[in-house]
Amino acid sequence: MTRVPAARPAGSSPAGRRVVTPLVAAVVGMALGGCAHGPADAAFGAQPSPSPEIVLLPMPSATAAAPPSGTTATYRQVAGVTLPDPGTTPGATFPDVTTTQLCDVAYSHGVRNPSYDDKARAFALYGVSLRERDQYLADRLIPVSLGGSNAMTNLWPQPYSGGALDKDLLESHLRRLVCTGRVPLAEAQRAIAKDWGAAAKKYLPMVPTDASPSPNARTGPVDPFEVRRGGLCPAAGATGLTVDKAIAFTCQLTSDGTLRWSKRY
Repeated sequence: MTRVPAARPAGSSPAGRRVVTPLVAAVVGMALGGCAHGPADAAFGAQPSPSPEIVLLPMPSATAAAPPSGTTATYRQVAGVTLPDPGTTPGATFPDVTTTQLCDVAYSHGVRNPSYDDKARAFALYGVSLRERDQYLADRLIPVSLGGSNAMTNLWPQPYSGGALDKDLLESHLRRLVCTGRVPLAEAQRAIAKDWGAAAKKYLPMVPTDASPSPNARTGPVDPFEVRRGGLCPAAGATGLTVDKAIAFTCQLTSDGTLRWSKRY
């Protein structure tokens, strides 16, 4: 009788040794390759580490934002003084304020200062860059001392070179004329809003009926380097205190090449 050999288990050799199939060998090889350290033996499924790359972005432009189209105001030059555009800055007041309230020495402390954003908008309306702000006074056309408000129609960048300090003197004098009954409040408001240069010629020669000296009155020779905002000063770095408010100012070189008393910023 012919003997039939017994069936061998799959994967075993005739000598009883286990045979590794090609598929098993490939899987084992890939698994072992993950433990290798050479770059050619990267683990199965791993992604190469990307090389760091530095990209230099362009620097943003430092130019000031352009004012809104069609809203740029125009200065007026009349008799050597600079006046605002009457269409953009006609002046604005608190309609309910009375002369009695204005003449209280503490009145101005109850009126806030214009915000930075409002000042920036006023500068933009006149096409003035904020980089040149040291040449301008963020001014209320009708001052607080005469009932002026912080409305945008009352704010404008007044150039120091156009008589800004002379307007300050007029404002103080007009308040005293109003508070002593020489000039009605509404008249003073209209005069300074329409043409403060003409108002100075009309009202500065007037003497208040009150015989007591004005807090802002100047006696003796005028100091050309008196410490006041925007006033000329002697040397860069010098410091000084204002006479009335004891505010410290520093003598700084402005962007137009002049030395003026300024706040630190």
